[in-house]
Amino acid sequence: MIDIAEICWLIDSHEGAPCGSYSVLDELCRRITVEDLLSLVIEEASNHPHEVSECARRSYRHALGFDKVMLMVGPGKSTLRVHVWRDTDARAHASEHIHNHRFEFASVVLRGDVVMETFEPHSEGVLMAAYEESIGAGDSGWMMRCRGTERLRKTMDLRLAPGTMYRMHAESLHRVVRSASSYTVTLFLEAVSRRVRTSTDVYTDLHAAVPSEFARVPMRPQEYLSALVEIRSLIASN
Repeated sequence: MIDIAEICWLIDSHEGAPCGSYSVLDELCRRITVEDLLSLVIEEASNHPHEVSECARRSYRHALGFDKVMLMVGPGKSTLRVHVWRDTDARAHASEHIHNHRFEFASVVLRGDVVMETFEPHSEGVLMAAYEESIGAGDSGWMMRCRGTERLRKTMDLRLAPGTMYRMHAESLHRVVRSASSYTVTLFLEAVSRRVRTSTDVYTDLHAAVPSEFARVPMRPQEYLSALVEIRSLIASN
């Protein structure tokens, strides 16, 4: 079975892959189940407390309404993580703001399902408030700067069932809409070497209340370990 060192090398190998991050995530999922992957991470964490602290520092409640749980960081700084939407999030975060990313990524739905919507600027689209999002000093949170309004048109509306894998370019405007599932879990590979920007574009309803800053609150090490065990259980019971 593939080990932690091989996985760390693999998640950084997307640069030469024919389909970038998608090819890498697909290979990873063919070589190890996510349950076994989480077991490896939990075992590694028990032997390397420093790595637990670092992954816990990179794990937190995301402004878009899910828990971001870091699994590992490759030598080239690409990251593999799990995103978890809980049943308590269903009403408060039924759908995300429309946004793009600083980097290319690939993801696979592990539990529950989501609807992926994509958008493009268009003169006949819906008028929305436009923001520039950047990272605060010391990775303390997200900073939002309003830059006026822009019209966007929806280009795709696609349901992603468990087992669905997809790749998204950094520039692609999209949002995830929650399903009725009590929990939704995805595995997410961030391809750092394919970063194309230092900030992102975010679009909201014109009258949405958008704070100028969202603070990041890192998980504590024990909270992080408990999250890994919980996620493994959620995947096993799916």
